[in-house]
Amino acid sequence: MVQNHSLNNYSSIIQSAVNYINLNLSKPLSLKEVSKQLNISSSYLSHLFKKELNTTLTDYVTEKRIKQTLMLLTTTKLSVQTICSHVGIDDSNYFSKIFKNKIGYTPTEYRKHFQLVSPSGT
Repeated sequence: MVQNHSLNNYSSIIQSAVNYINLNLSKPLSLKEVSKQLNISSSYLSHLFKKELNTTLTDYVTEKRIKQTLMLLTTTKLSVQTICSHVGIDDSNYFSKIFKNKIGYTPTEYRKHFQLVSPSGT
């Protein structure tokens, strides 16, 4: 509900795109795939994403996947490979590079660091 409320300022197309992305993080989410699901052109969706969200669809998807990965790394004992699959990434090495570029740690390093600084020691 908070998600929907925060999307109220956006066009119905962007609301639909964001909802589709959020519900399908484990699936392929290219610009082409999302625009196909929404039955609009890729170029139009790309334009709207940049205009309304000030980011590309690809960067938005990556950010959502990283946030989901952070949550799974800190709340589960799932392997990094399994987490990558849950967030729609087939190549865990590739994702580790993206993750490290954005977060400053690889997923494994992040998990170890979080466990070291966690007050509960988990």
